[in-house]
Amino acid sequence: MAYKLKPSQRQRLSTLQKGTLIIASTSFIALGVYFGIIIQSAKTTPGHASNSLMLSEEDNQGEKIIEFDWNNGELLTPSTGPVAKLSDSNTQLVKESGNTVSGVTNPSGGLNLMVPWSTNFETEGIEIETVFRMLDHDGDLFSCGKEFRFGIRSGKPYIRYTLSDKKGKGITIEEESDYEIPEDNRFRTYKFSYQPISGKAEILVDGLIVWSKKTDPFRTLQWKPGTPVMIGSNLNAAGTTACIMDHIVVRKPAGGRYIPIDLLGFSAEPEGDQIMLSWFTGSESGTEQFIIERSTDTQSFEEVGRVRGAGKSDEMKAYALLDSKPIHGVNYYRLALSNHRSKSVWVPVIAIRFPAEPGFLQPSLSGGTAR
Repeated sequence: MAYKLKPSQRQRLSTLQKGTLIIASTSFIALGVYFGIIIQSAKTTPGHASNSLMLSEEDNQGEKIIEFDWNNGELLTPSTGPVAKLSDSNTQLVKESGNTVSGVTNPSGGLNLMVPWSTNFETEGIEIETVFRMLDHDGDLFSCGKEFRFGIRSGKPYIRYTLSDKKGKGITIEEESDYEIPEDNRFRTYKFSYQPISGKAEILVDGLIVWSKKTDPFRTLQWKPGTPVMIGSNLNAAGTTACIMDHIVVRKPAGGRYIPIDLLGFSAEPEGDQIMLSWFTGSESGTEQFIIERSTDTQSFEEVGRVRGAGKSDEMKAYALLDSKPIHGVNYYRLALSNHRSKSVWVPVIAIRFPAEPGFLQPSLSGGTAR
């Protein structure tokens, strides 16, 4: 069951603001107030909410869109993301001693792994990281049509990406780093990242920033939906069968998404055999519906329920949704928007351990209803 609090309740909330404890961190402000239920911030213990979640280093790097490590022995099957197609028959897996797959190669044509378009690629920012050995001086590590290309030109890191401007039109950044990649046949880690919330883009080689660009914040990447993604376009092993790429991962940037709301708090509290989710916004810009999603492992999330948003607002708003069928054990919740491309508009996730009760084992994820 979902609630949008009455004006009188929001007014009572505003009168308590001066006495409210605001706990600030780098990415979250937890606001605890009383509005018919008590919202508490605490560690993940039975019967209490948590306004933070200890994530692994990998989780903190952002949600994966696609990842190839080739350790499964399959050339076209990634560990994450859609199965690729092969546009060059000479691309092959490379195995070292003990039949351990180390990566891929192509003697002369190009790796040219074609990944079908997915809406997951239509992200506002991006992080691309690959372990690559430069034997060919020109080609793309990762590309998507004319809108995005990250690769090597004449032995130097190269980037081309398109951003939306304030009027929704596209502006293209196309530059080449001054850094010359040493010709020593070594594997190096190449990374490109664009953070829309800051407008900052960087290229790193083995952790060293070799190129950076700052544009206006909140500009988002532009993509051409339906265009296949290419990995290793025209990059080859210069006539050899040496491995040239042994890993590539593409992520949405952690904490770098444009957020069209000023989120002041997101909390959870048990209500009998249910869990009350509550959140507060200081402002909203174009919010249609808030979506509460739940997980038991922080990897796979499913929708619990929806609450109508305020649309555009510069005032504090308070919302609540009742999860009538929480899972026995730890429940992880995140907040999303129905009209926003990002899977989650706020980090971190909140976690609450539901008390063990005889007979309470409900695997259903459809307990939340909106009204």
